[in-house]
Amino acid sequence: MSSLFLTQAEVDDLCFPRTRADAQRRFIAQLLGLTDVPHRPNGRPIVGREILGRRLSGQKTNEKAPTPFNWSK
Repeated sequence: MSSLFLTQAEVDDLCFPRTRADAQRRFIAQLLGLTDVPHRPNGRPIVGREILGRRLSGQKTNEKAPTPFNWSK
């Protein structure tokens, strides 16, 4: 069974020729249409296999931002 997240080698292959962690995060954010990409303590990006696969295959994600809680009720 494969991991839920890409390995560092897979991230490096995806982002080639970018080798710096901040450049890889910017590239992945642009590729996935995100404003920010989660990262490890060393700065390397964490990329989920499922969302990457859906994005690269051209499928639209049905995920939308959660609606904020209405405190006035």
